[in-house]
Order: sequence, then structure tokens, then C-alpha cells
Amino acid sequence: MFSHAAVASLNNLEMMVYHYVIKNRDKVMYMTIRELAEAAGVSTTTVLR
Repeated sequence: MFSHAAVASLNNLEMMVYHYVIKNRDKVMYMTIRELAEAAGVSTTTVLR
């Protein structure tokens, strides 16, 4: 999905979103940003970033 360098540059909150997306690829494509943020435990701003 992303290069190793791109993943290494993510902060902790962005990493939480990344891990959630990797583990839930089938669900994420149908989620809104707000739903993804809630499920990953971050703010909508973090998801947008």
C-alpha cells in the first residue's frame, strides 16, 4: 500500500488509522470518514491528514 519510508514517517495517530485500514480493508471502503475515525479511535482531522 505505502512504501516503508512513507509508513515510517507516520505519527502515532496516523499509524492507528493505517493499521485499522490494513486489518479492515473490506469494511473501510464503505465507511465515511467519521465512521473510520471513530472505529480507529482518532479524530476526523487525523483521517483527512
